[in-house]
Amino acid sequence: MKTKFWFFAMALLVAFAWGCKQGEVDTLKGENSKLLTETLKKDSTINMLFQAFNEIEENLDVIKAKQNVISTDAKGNPEMNQNVRDRINDDITSINDLMDKNKRTIAGLRKKLKAANLKMEEFERVIQRLSKKVEEKDVEITGLKDQLVKMNFKVEELNARVDSVRTESQKKSEVIESKTAELNTAYYAFGTSKELISKGILEKSGGFLGIGKNKKLTSEIDKTYLTKVDITKLKEIPLNTKTATLKTSHPASSYTLVKEGKIITKLVINEPTRFWEASKFLIIVVE
Repeated sequence: MKTKFWFFAMALLVAFAWGCKQGEVDTLKGENSKLLTETLKKDSTINMLFQAFNEIEENLDVIKAKQNVISTDAKGNPEMNQNVRDRINDDITSINDLMDKNKRTIAGLRKKLKAANLKMEEFERVIQRLSKKVEEKDVEITGLKDQLVKMNFKVEELNARVDSVRTESQKKSEVIESKTAELNTAYYAFGTSKELISKGILEKSGGFLGIGKNKKLTSEIDKTYLTKVDITKLKEIPLNTKTATLKTSHPASSYTLVKEGKIITKLVINEPTRFWEASKFLIIVVE
């Protein structure tokens, strides 16, 4: 009896020890995984920083080379011809753009370093050093522009033109983005005939009450019942219904009603461009 008890006790001890050991192994695995993730994140951040550092240094080298060319042209040609003046104007424009890019990159570096939540004092010192170099270069360029002004260059107008071009370009980009978003916007709704009629989307005759001839929503429609979507991102719509009938015009080959048994589980859009070509509204009657 004592022997049996002894074996039973030993078995319990071994099981307990193995459980503790396995728990320690799992804990170590978790810690290793966490360390690996943090290391990869840190490596990615470091690579990004080095890439940005190199880009700033390269830009500064290009700026320095252009400065030297401008200084040489200005000193050697007191009464320079129009071609030389145009070249200097182009170089000044390029310098302005490179300096703006450097300043934006440094601002972005500071944000990313802060967001990374990593203590890298050496990199912070490098950012500070590069920032100082950019500031010093700014002073040099201001001096160069002053020199050109004395030679009857309208640098102030040039700078204003550069800013104007940049602002105009930004406005155009915003308009393009807005138009693109508008072109890619569509609306869909599904429900029983009764629901769609009550929400002002369908008429009793089956026509559209809330969508006018100009294909825009009218005041009668309950817009909260419609789902606004980006047609470049919408791939499928869950339905889970016995029947589904599309009331808006869409090519039959551009979509598929997926069935599982007797249930239509979803509508899959196979060809988005063709599907939304005739109508940016999708109305489905389900029962």
